[in-house]
Amino acid sequence: TTRDEVTEVSGRGVGLAATRNEVEKLGGSITVSSTPEQGMCITIRLPWLLENTAKLHTETEQSKDSTLVLLDVLKQHTYAYLANEGELEDIRLAPNQADMAAISLNESSVYVRIEAPYEVWVVFYFEQPLLSFLAQTFLDQTESQTSQEDCADMAAELINIIVGLGTQDLNKNEEHSILISTPSMLNKSKSIEAIGSARFYASRIQTQHGDVQVYVMAPQALFDEQLNYLESST
Repeated sequence: TTRDEVTEVSGRGVGLAATRNEVEKLGGSITVSSTPEQGMCITIRLPWLLENTAKLHTETEQSKDSTLVLLDVLKQHTYAYLANEGELEDIRLAPNQADMAAISLNESSVYVRIEAPYEVWVVFYFEQPLLSFLAQTFLDQTESQTSQEDCADMAAELINIIVGLGTQDLNKNEEHSILISTPSMLNKSKSIEAIGSARFYASRIQTQHGDVQVYVMAPQALFDEQLNYLESST
């Protein structure tokens, strides 16, 4: 506890007991270890994401479409991050869209390249009110204190975390890591049509502060670092 004194409502482990009950309801576990005069470590293990990931692996074998599975996993991790770290309660997951004829990417979208076995570009766009809210929450700032640079840094950090966790889950039993590029940001909006073998997927996560749009563009070899088609692919 962080309390100097024990009272009827604090310092007695009531909050931790409530947490344990909720974790156990979800089929998880919680352990506590401590060293006098040094500190305490609380470890919470939850099976929810891993169970869903296992289900998605089964669907991958059935549908042979790993790109769509990747999109689903990223959507799950986005939901979990907004709910747990952003403490957002009203979050809704829209249905995926596949084999789109074209996509429209907004200015300030953040994107990364994911290497083998996926070979795709992943693009995230956080609507400004949501991004501002998240930046204010994590930086403990007021709206007037939060700059555009803070929001841009927040978007890059979020895509690093979400894509990193997603690919880590999908790569549990593999010997080699999945490489992810450094996040980049679009400096202007653009529309991209699906040409030749290009495949576009999209999904949306809706919150009370704004939406998150997630796009997967495959295969990544068709596009350059600014998400323009390479001349050899058109």
